Amino acid sequence: MHARTILKPSCSRLGIPELAGSTWSITTGINGAQITKAFARRRSEWVAYLGHDDIWYPTHLESALRVATEKSADLVAGATILFGPPRSGIRAITGLFRTQELKPPEWAPPSSWVHRRSLVDVAGYWTNPSELSLPADIDFMKRLLAVGACTTCTNELTVFKFNAGRRDTYKIKTNTEQQELLRKVQSGIDFRHDELIDLIRAESLGMTIKIEMPSDEHPAGAVHKWHQRLKGIQPRFSNDELRTASTRQFRIRSCGGDVGFFRKVLNYGP
Repeated sequence: MHARTILKPSCSRLGIPELAGSTWSITTGINGAQITKAFARRRSEWVAYLGHDDIWYPTHLESALRVATEKSADLVAGATILFGPPRSGIRAITGLFRTQELKPPEWAPPSSWVHRRSLVDVAGYWTNPSELSLPADIDFMKRLLAVGACTTCTNELTVFKFNAGRRDTYKIKTNTEQQELLRKVQSGIDFRHDELIDLIRAESLGMTIKIEMPSDEHPAGAVHKWHQRLKGIQPRFSNDELRTASTRQFRIRSCGGDVGFFRKVLNYGP
């Protein structure tokens, strides 16, 4: 579900058919070649991404392009709240950078990005994650930074991310949380203060997660396979794991509300 956000003339929507997973954490039915073709069909100056289970606040594109102009930036990130499992109270915040520039291990998810299309002419297109030791979005961002992309942040909360790896998303296929947030957006009332209070509450209770870029310490394709298991595309446990896992290990790895488990999910690490 997507918020009704009007695309600026200078921005382009990369329409990718038969989307079975997010465009950056490729699951099934999507590959790097399709993303490349989508880029080729659009020649606008700016590109913005919206994950199929994330929500933009209506001012997201406007604020990103305004800040890009003010700071002559190549890539702008909007502040983003990430939600833990339903009713868990877990939260995370990204898209706010210590020096106003993204410097690893700082991170912001693709739904928060607005970047110049010309960057892909220098850094290259998205890569199939089955070939990578990192998630495709992080690989892409690292290449943008390597070619000298000037990054900044809007310092405005405009993105609400429902992390697909926190539960068997593609098995359950529920959009209840997105529907609820969309109703808030469509009410015309600025509800972001309440969301920030919930974030502060989570911080005071030790229920916030620090989001950082992971290291590329895993074998090629391992993180991609792990994502498929988290999202319910592949079985969560292998036969060997089911035979050898202790009751406690099974409980922790199965529990979507476990803070330690969710920290690993958000940080993309097996």
